[in-house]
Amino acid sequence: MITENAIVAAVKSIETAELEGEAVLLDINTGHYYGLSSVGAQIISMLKEPVRVSFIVEKLLQEYDVDVNQLRGDIIGFLLEMKDRKLIETINGEVA
Repeated sequence: MITENAIVAAVKSIETAELEGEAVLLDINTGHYYGLSSVGAQIISMLKEPVRVSFIVEKLLQEYDVDVNQLRGDIIGFLLEMKDRKLIETINGEVA
């Protein structure tokens, strides 16, 4: 599992575009497209440079009135899915 202390970044082989309020990711290596919600798009945009997961949690907590534990879990779940699809990488290797 990715922890709050992990540093993550989008891999260089993805391109993003906005389409009707949603983000579309293209993995150049595989040719696969992925559609993201507006929150998913926000997260991916933060990953253009390496960032600590706790930073993502703090930023989204400022924008949305949600329980911090729920938000943290949702973000980590999203990041794990993106890592499984090889769309992001952990920089410090902190994956449990």
